[in-house]
Amino acid sequence: MGNYKTIGYEMATTTNFDYTEIATNTSWTNGTTALPTSTTPVWKAKAKVALNDCDVNSEWQLNATKQTSGSGVDYTGGIGDGAAAKIGTYAADCAPLTASFKTIADNN
Repeated sequence: MGNYKTIGYEMATTTNFDYTEIATNTSWTNGTTALPTSTTPVWKAKAKVALNDCDVNSEWQLNATKQTSGSGVDYTGGIGDGAAAKIGTYAADCAPLTASFKTIADNN
């Protein structure tokens, strides 16, 4: 498994969000880490400001897990309103801001 730099994407802090690649394994940089066999957080965005009805400190999180059959990856995600994201929970006040996030995050 590689990281976002491998495909040329750099997560910069913006006015509205702090982005984090939750990579505890630095070998992700050169794409040599095996796919995680249990649900592993890999990406997070945290709101620095309130966005409409979505509170400050709301989090969007993406997790990865190796598929049980084959070598693909299953993604799960969540959105927390003013709090940490929980897998499979998409806060009603925040989800409309990123309408396709649930579709991308729950691809299994």
